[in-house]
Amino acid sequence: MKFGDAISCTHLERAALFLFSKIASRPESWLRNLQINKFKFIDVVVCNLYPFRATIAVPNCSLEAAIENIDIGGVTLLRAAAKNHSRVTVICDPYDYERVLEQVTLSNSDYCRCFQNDLATM
Repeated sequence: MKFGDAISCTHLERAALFLFSKIASRPESWLRNLQINKFKFIDVVVCNLYPFRATIAVPNCSLEAAIENIDIGGVTLLRAAAKNHSRVTVICDPYDYERVLEQVTLSNSDYCRCFQNDLATM
């Protein structure tokens, strides 16, 4: 659901799946609910936030311009994914794209736990 460019709502399916993974230990009833609703698991969340700092650094930045660049949905997605960072790769910085590709290539998709923690805390 969108309201111009100002608001976009996170769908329940997306938000819920960040808390799960294929190997997550969850109650059977939760897993059945996922299957009934045909939800697919999410392994990687990539989210680029609005450029708030750059916006407010502009001399005479208006309050309206600053407000338009406050990212709410992106932060919500990142926080939900970070809660399950041991099973979901969280990428919020374009400079990490190359690092993630290197990890995937080197480790054949088994990411180092330290690397997962590092990405989730950025």
